[in-house]
Amino acid sequence: MPFTQVGSNGIASTFATVPNPDGSVTGTVNTESQKATYSFATAGTAIAAAATDLLTISGSATKTIRVLSVGIGGTATAAGVLDAVLIKRSVANNGGTSANPTAVAHDSTDLAATATLGVYTANASTLGTSIGPLRAAKLNLSTTTGVGQPVVYNFTNLNDKAPVLRGTNQVLALNLNGGTAAGSSADLWIEWTEE
Repeated sequence: MPFTQVGSNGIASTFATVPNPDGSVTGTVNTESQKATYSFATAGTAIAAAATDLLTISGSATKTIRVLSVGIGGTATAAGVLDAVLIKRSVANNGGTSANPTAVAHDSTDLAATATLGVYTANASTLGTSIGPLRAAKLNLSTTTGVGQPVVYNFTNLNDKAPVLRGTNQVLALNLNGGTAAGSSADLWIEWTEE
């Protein structure tokens, strides 16, 4: 039976009892993360022609950033398929047209996020130095909302290590590999922790 306990730091945690094979209970497991967790999502972002980095998250000077999931879906006036490549960079991009949206904390008692987001509507003039791609998949864009096939990269499996950004120069980028789809727009989302 799950129960909640408030620690000396004032943070409430959810626990579950762990039964032994004979049915007795000798301990509990914390079932809710203590890490500050943040998300960002946006709908209908215009995709530039010959698109490169569309969404970036840059590391922090004060926190270790672990990216839990990144996703993209979208539509186009003419159905198309684009590569959606998740790239880790050792240098931030330069130039282009991008916004730096504010993240939403999953818990209102957490401090403001220290990672920096970038959403590009015009390609960066110079892409940051690539360490290498972590994931790649085909993004299917449909002419009908909700029919295309989104791409979601999920790193919440407990056996995996999520991509980690240490310092402001490290960047994780969702890149469209120079692809173009007429009249395309994207729905984007990302989730990460800071500690």
